[in-house]
Amino acid sequence: MTLDSGKWADDLNTLSKQTGISTEDLQKYQYAASRIDVSVETLTGSMSKLTKNMASAKGGTGAAADAFANLGVSVTDSEGNLRSSNDVFNDVIDALGQIDNEAERDAARGIPPSPAPIQSQMTAARPAPAVRNPNPAAGSDE
Repeated sequence: MTLDSGKWADDLNTLSKQTGISTEDLQKYQYAASRIDVSVETLTGSMSKLTKNMASAKGGTGAAADAFANLGVSVTDSEGNLRSSNDVFNDVIDALGQIDNEAERDAARGIPPSPAPIQSQMTAARPAPAVRNPNPAAGSDE
């Protein structure tokens, strides 16, 4: 048991270094991913792509910038610095969840920030509060 725990912690730390996501947030994402039947590797891969697309969109031009703008999601703060990828990820999921027209939502899923499998499962259930606060004992933040 101790060896398994040690390996899990080491794997979590390695994944954190690879993705730039804190180990605490990774644990939350692991829990949320298990609830929507998405692998944590798919989720963290999505977060890595999101971070790269945020950097591309920072200048305000190009396909990534247009995609974020179309969703009403800002990748920069009031001082022009990149926002937290965790916050932007949640904003993208929230924005997609607000698109009731399935065809429009499907078209928006083709944008750079996140792969379709995660977006379709997350927006179908609209679980952004569960991602932000995946501790079932703590309740929802809505």
